[in-house]
Formats: sequence, structure tokens, C-alpha cells
Amino acid sequence: HIPGSVFYPKDAFGWCPKASLGLTWDKITPWYNRLMEGLSRAKSRSLNEERFKKQYNSLNAAQKEAVDTTLGPVLVVAGPGTGKTELLSLRVANILRQGEVSPHNILCLTFTENGALNMRERLAKILRQDAYRVGIYTFHAFCNSIIARYPEYFYNAATYIQASD
Repeated sequence: HIPGSVFYPKDAFGWCPKASLGLTWDKITPWYNRLMEGLSRAKSRSLNEERFKKQYNSLNAAQKEAVDTTLGPVLVVAGPGTGKTELLSLRVANILRQGEVSPHNILCLTFTENGALNMRERLAKILRQDAYRVGIYTFHAFCNSIIARYPEYFYNAATYIQASD
């Protein structure tokens, strides 16, 4: 609260200072609209929509259903070389296209380091810089990061040494 100012509630924007600041909703609205337009342009720049659509159109019906399912987990069971990484990369991109989830709130786990690198590369082609905000790990790397971050919850975690390849 700014001394000498009066606050008036204004819908989703929150409290709007008026009085001593000389701000009115009429003055704030254009600024707010420009801010939202800028965020929208930034969002559209971070996604390669053309590449997403091209890759999406190459999927079969079952794969498209998996990509279009943006709520909850999806289990993809398929043999090697059938496009699982491509499908999951497109699903992550589609979830981010919806705009309701931030990239840092998505976790992708794979069995191999090569799989994690491959997924990161595919996401980078679609999401550009946002691909580096998505958590992509092997199961082992993810578990090691949890143990390293919260050693007090694990037996003798403070003395463990991670083995290299």
C-alpha cells in the first residue's frame, strides 16, 4: 500500500492504485494489453509451428491421439525405431502450445543417455530455447539428482560416490 493512495479492486488484474499515483484503469489497460501482446509474440517465436505441424501430419491416427492427449500420463509401448521419441517430443510441444504449463514443469525420463540427448535435440528443433527448460533425464540421472539435492532423506547419501561410465 502506498501512503496517500486509495486502492480500488479491478477484476483479474488485482488491486489498481489510483489517487496519488494518478493511475486509472484507463491508463493501465493499454499498458497491460501491450504487455500481453508482447508475451504472446514471444510465445509464438519460441515455437516452430510450421515444423510442429509438418511432423504432426506425418503421424498415424494412434500416434496423433497420444500427442493430442495433453492431460495426464500416456504410456507408449512400441519396438525400437518406431517413433516413440518423436511422438513424445511432439506431445511435449503440444502441451506447451496449449500455454497452460511452463516448460520447467515437464519431466521426461528415458532409459539411456542417448535417448535423453535425442529427445532434447528433437525438442530444440520444435521449441527452440524452451527445449532447454524441459527436464529431460535418464532414470538414473534423475534419481541421482534427487539424492544429491536431498541427502538427508537417504541412508548414508552424504557418503555415496557416483560411478562414471
